[in-house]
Amino acid sequence: MNLKYTLDDTQWQILIQKVGESFNDLTIKRGFQYYKQERVQPVKISNPEQIEGLVEGNDEDKYRVTLNLDSLSESRCTCPVPNYCKHMIAVLLNYVSQQGRSVHAIVNANSTAMFKQTTISSTHHATSSQIIDHNMEAQAKLREQASRIPSMSIKEWHELFKQSVSPIGFNSPNAGFAKNALASINNLQPQLSPVVEQLFKLHARLFVLERLVHPLQNSGTHKDIFIGYHTQVAADDMHEEVQRILRSTLMIPAEPEQWPRMRETINYLRSHMLVESKNLRYFSEIYDQLWLQWIHPNLQDETLYTTELEHLKSAQSELGTTLSKLPWLLAQCQMYFYLAQDGPAWELLQQANKGAIIPPGDYFISYMSCLQLNSGLG
Repeated sequence: MNLKYTLDDTQWQILIQKVGESFNDLTIKRGFQYYKQERVQPVKISNPEQIEGLVEGNDEDKYRVTLNLDSLSESRCTCPVPNYCKHMIAVLLNYVSQQGRSVHAIVNANSTAMFKQTTISSTHHATSSQIIDHNMEAQAKLREQASRIPSMSIKEWHELFKQSVSPIGFNSPNAGFAKNALASINNLQPQLSPVVEQLFKLHARLFVLERLVHPLQNSGTHKDIFIGYHTQVAADDMHEEVQRILRSTLMIPAEPEQWPRMRETINYLRSHMLVESKNLRYFSEIYDQLWLQWIHPNLQDETLYTTELEHLKSAQSELGTTLSKLPWLLAQCQMYFYLAQDGPAWELLQQANKGAIIPPGDYFISYMSCLQLNSGLG
């Protein structure tokens, strides 16, 4: 698809409003089904206002759609319905998805428009232009906050991410949500230094991953938990993106002033991996890789290892029964390896083995191989 023409935030809000005012809910839902069934061929953008697409109907006929985003009433389809048909919605959803915008915002546009109309009737003073102005003001405020990203803490970044993705909604924790959430966050990014940009990209993905697995991760139990197929796929993809970022070289020697943000990142990952369900291991593996790939190769002294050990040891009394024991033991083992203290590291591995919590298979073998390679103990 040619993305030479893209929707800005104002155009996006206006489009949602126009769809809600023009299409009834049943037509939108039917168009959504066509979109989900992949009946739409790649769309063509003739100009910023005009989109052309081909949709396969139930009767195997193909209907040609021409959408006019400026004036939906002037849109045309070759199907028998005179205007505002499901084929138009299917093409529009295809276009919206490839723009990195929320498909569900369009699917729910009719309900949103009805809610706004009710609000307008009850207050007698709200207008469509005021609603648009409000959305524009919210986006402007968000962009103004985003301009301060270079001076913000990691915690403040995550608060900003939360505001950015709130219009998307969270009805379906799947790849579509992950894509739209990440696109929304990426739109916030101002010009950043190389290390801050690496950390920003890392935390954007950590935030989305957390949103995908949050209900599971905070369930208060470490038994195996069922995770839906679509959520699993989205979480696995996001996890792989994080791993890819961590495999890149961190240029922190050129920006030593970024070490406080690295410590914040350690704290963030530790807090998640120590309460992670035993069959997820997303945050525990990322925690390991952060030390192996970014922190250990760049440290000049042992202070951070000993400090991390103190945090880990205190976690047992702080977290109690919610503590996930395997990543807790392996994280301590990792710090002792880095400190060249083989005895305590081996004792921790034996403790894990005695408790029958070390999993057989590739995860543990891969963990030990990387640990030996990066600590120089192999």
